[in-house]
Amino acid sequence: MSTSARLVAGLLWMGCGHIDFAPAGGDAATTDADTHSVDAADPVGPWIAAGGISACATTTDGTLYCWGNEPPGDGQADGTHAVPSPVPGLPPLRRADLHGARYVVDETGGLWVWGGNTTGQLGDGTTSPGLVPRRLDLGGPVRAASSGYAFGCALRAAGTVACWGDGSAGKLGNGGSSSSLVPVEVVGLADAITLESGDTHSCAVRADGTAVCWGDNGAGQLGVPDLPQSDVPVVVASAPGPFDHVAVGDTHACGRLRDGTVACWGSNSSGQLGVAAPASSSAPLRVPGVATVVMVVANAGSTCVLHQDGTASCWGSNTYGELGDGTHAGRSAPAPVPGLTDLVSLSGRAGLLVCALDGAGQRWCWGSNNSGALALDPSMVDSPVPVLINLPP
Repeated sequence: MSTSARLVAGLLWMGCGHIDFAPAGGDAATTDADTHSVDAADPVGPWIAAGGISACATTTDGTLYCWGNEPPGDGQADGTHAVPSPVPGLPPLRRADLHGARYVVDETGGLWVWGGNTTGQLGDGTTSPGLVPRRLDLGGPVRAASSGYAFGCALRAAGTVACWGDGSAGKLGNGGSSSSLVPVEVVGLADAITLESGDTHSCAVRADGTAVCWGDNGAGQLGVPDLPQSDVPVVVASAPGPFDHVAVGDTHACGRLRDGTVACWGSNSSGQLGVAAPASSSAPLRVPGVATVVMVVANAGSTCVLHQDGTASCWGSNTYGELGDGTHAGRSAPAPVPGLTDLVSLSGRAGLLVCALDGAGQRWCWGSNNSGALALDPSMVDSPVPVLINLPP
């Protein structure tokens, strides 16, 4: 498989965008496909996912390992675990999302949930913690699921979206602000191809490349001005072009445009929009000097991108070393993550760490080690350089 084909296959395992790939031995991939179904024939392979202060990864035999701030159901009691532990009772998986509750999608489009459930973020009609993974029925195969702060959302293969849990600030997108212990439909979305949730808002990309967002808009993170929040999806205004996918952080969002560039909007308190000023912007701003991007991830106050050549660049807050450049100095200008090449996927969402998978199947993480999120002794506060995560092959 060529480098570009392997990279795009890696992004597919992460559930990123409407990205077609070439089978092993085939030609390079394209990012202009409009298909967005979960297909059991698609390849399943190792991947890594980071969110909040925890991470999970699969091995070649499909076993899921998790570490960091682990909720009940991760194979041992709730708490801090710096040693990756296997999660029992799961079929082969395609992608995962971590932010308190755990959501994973299996190779047939089934959604499995476990972990914290104080506001109904498991969508099972209760507020009891999920001690073991269980399947949540969404009425059809799921392409992706995303765990926000005390709520969750899922994108069905058909292009519709449902959300559940805490409904404050309109986070469920169903036209109200009431919470729901079971999934409710997001208003007006029938052709979504990507979905991601941050702390208090979510964004989706539609088949035509239009981005829509809903929830809190205190910093302009919905991409519209003069609106404190929205309980239904609103179109991101003044977009410089069609989007491929949108990554959602705490109070900002960044999208990969189909020409391989990146535009960001929302809070810029730490330079996470990729520019020095303004302090915030509801209008998407192109990130200067960034091109040939295939994937974007947005963290609490930082942003990272994966380039077509397999390298990564980051910008924004660097308090915990989440830019991976060996320092703790924040910056608004993108700069490369040294020492990592041939990357095939990148992960990090609304948290303080970033993880990556390279073409050799090695897994790397950097940033905060709170709760052992880097699989290091919790006495180590952070790592501003990538750390190799040791897992079985």
